[in-house]
Amino acid sequence: MEKFLASNPGLKSRFNKSIFFEDYSGEDLLAIFELFCSSNDLRLSRHTIESLKRHIANICTNKPENFANGREMRNLFEQAVANQANRLAQLNAISDDEINELTIEDFSVF
Repeated sequence: MEKFLASNPGLKSRFNKSIFFEDYSGEDLLAIFELFCSSNDLRLSRHTIESLKRHIANICTNKPENFANGREMRNLFEQAVANQANRLAQLNAISDDEINELTIEDFSVF
């Protein structure tokens, strides 16, 4: 946002108030991801939860320039669901457990 406001000399003066939002903690981000899962009747396998915690800790420690906080979790969730669909499409028979569980194979980030 700062770059956007600095892009035009008169733009910043038009916004005389700003609100700063702290980034979510790793625990908050995990809770957001788990909320996406529960809202979609999905769960994470035990091994996946541990890998997700490590991934979240890593992005919290080494935030990319375009770190998107909660949006980062939404994007990660949507990608995992798409990967799960592609993985399950390869199977002849799919159980309810397989449909309702995201596994480590569904994440391309770890």
